Amino acid sequence: MRKSKAELLVRESADWFHRGLISAEVSKQLGERYDRQGAFLATLGRWLGIFAVLFLGGGVFLLMAMSGASPLANGVVLLVAAVMSWAVGIRMATSKVNPFPVTGAALVTFGLIALFGALALMLVSYNCLFLISCNSHAIDRLIPTLMLIVAACAAATAYGYALRWPLFLAVLLLFHAMGAMGWYGGRGSYFFNIQHPPSMAMIAALMAVLGYLHRLLEETRIERYSGFGKIMIVFGLIYFNCSLWFMSLGWDWRHSEFRVIWTLGFAAAAVAQIVFGARTRDSTFTGFGVVFLAINLYTQFFERFWDKLSLATFLALAGLGGLFIGYGLEFMGRRRSTSSKTEVTG
Repeated sequence: MRKSKAELLVRESADWFHRGLISAEVSKQLGERYDRQGAFLATLGRWLGIFAVLFLGGGVFLLMAMSGASPLANGVVLLVAAVMSWAVGIRMATSKVNPFPVTGAALVTFGLIALFGALALMLVSYNCLFLISCNSHAIDRLIPTLMLIVAACAAATAYGYALRWPLFLAVLLLFHAMGAMGWYGGRGSYFFNIQHPPSMAMIAALMAVLGYLHRLLEETRIERYSGFGKIMIVFGLIYFNCSLWFMSLGWDWRHSEFRVIWTLGFAAAAVAQIVFGARTRDSTFTGFGVVFLAINLYTQFFERFWDKLSLATFLALAGLGGLFIGYGLEFMGRRRSTSSKTEVTG
C-alpha cells in the first residue's frame, strides 16, 4: 500500500475514534496495522489535549479566585470566552473537510468549564449588587445547581455532536453536585470527601448500570456514541467503591456499630464486580473489583494489626498473605483455562 493511502487511513481512523464511530480497540488495531508512528502521535495528541484542558480549567478557577471587586466584569469575559471556545471547538471537531478532533474537543470542554466560572461569578455579583444574602454559605448552596446546569449543557453537547470529552465533564460535575468534594490541603496534600456515602453509592451504582446498558446498545443501535457507556461505568464504579470504602472507615460516628456490616458489604461488592467481570469478560468490572478488594483488605489489615504486631511480623504476614492470594488466583485461572480447553476438544 502506498504511504499516502496508509497515512489517510490513520488520520481517518483517529477521526472516527474521536467522533465515537469506532471503539478504542478498533482504532488501535488500525493504527498498528498502517502506521505505528501515527498511532503514537495520536495518543500523544490526546494526552496533550487532556493536559491543555486541565491547565486552562485551572486558569478559569484562578481567575475566579482573583476576581475581587470586579466579579461581573470577569464573569462577562469568561462568558465570551466560553461561547467563542465552544463554537470554534464544535466547528473544528465536526468539520468534514479538515477536522481537528482532539483540539476541537479540548476547546469545547474548556468552553463548558469557562461557562461554569462565568455563571458562578455572575451569581456572586448579583448577590452583592442587590444585597441578597451576600455570604459564602448562601453562594455555596447554589454552586451545585450551577454544576447541574453546566452538566446538562455538557451532556447535550456530547450527545448532539458525539463528543466524549464533554460527557466526561458532565458526569464529573454530576457527581460533584451530588456531594463529592475535593480540595487542596497544602504542602502537596489533597483531600477527597463524599457528603453522604450511602446516597452516593446508590447514584453511582445506577450510573454504572446505565453505562453498561448504554454500552450494549452501542454495539447494535447507537454506534455513533461508542465509548460513552465506558465513561459512565468508570465514574460509577469509582464513586460506588469509594462510597463503600468511606462507610467501612466509619463515616458516621453515631452509627459506628454498622462499621463491620459496611466492611463486609464493601468486600462482597468487590467480589461481585470480579465475578460479573469474569462472567461477561469485562476487564473494567474485574479491574475495579480487584483493586478495591485489595484496598479493603489493606485497610482492615492496617487498622486491626498495625499496633498489635511488630513491624517485621506485620510486613512478613502481609507479604505471605499477598503471595498466597496471588497463588490462589493464578491456580483458579489455570484450572478454568484447562477446563475450557477440555470442553473445546471434547
